[in-house]
Amino acid sequence: MYKSASDAYSQNQNLALPPREIEAMAFSRAAHALNRVRETASDHDSRMSALTFNQMLWTLVQASLVDKSCDIPAELKANILSLSIFVDKQTFKAIVDPKAQDLDILIRIDKAMASGLLPNAGSPEKKPV
Repeated sequence: MYKSASDAYSQNQNLALPPREIEAMAFSRAAHALNRVRETASDHDSRMSALTFNQMLWTLVQASLVDKSCDIPAELKANILSLSIFVDKQTFKAIVDPKAQDLDILIRIDKAMASGLLPNAGSPEKKPV
């Protein structure tokens, strides 16, 4: 697993993929890592690694949304920032008191983000992540 979300972005930037697909891959990777550790609550290091990766990914999202060059509509930007604050709180909750349902919420959010970033995410030919 990557040591940080920025490492994942750096590694994936070398691929010949559009930025949105790379972002979708990062969210899919985060969801997959969280899902892997969901069942192994006793593996503290793996759990912390997955939660840290997810947190760093969302921190990058927050940073890109507040950047002056961000051209996302204001209402959507506000909604994603609100969601990122919820993810922050949920992550800290999962760190302090590890419960599977706390990870389930983060996994569902990351999967939804990945699905929404993929081209034709709503079309019947393309199944969501």
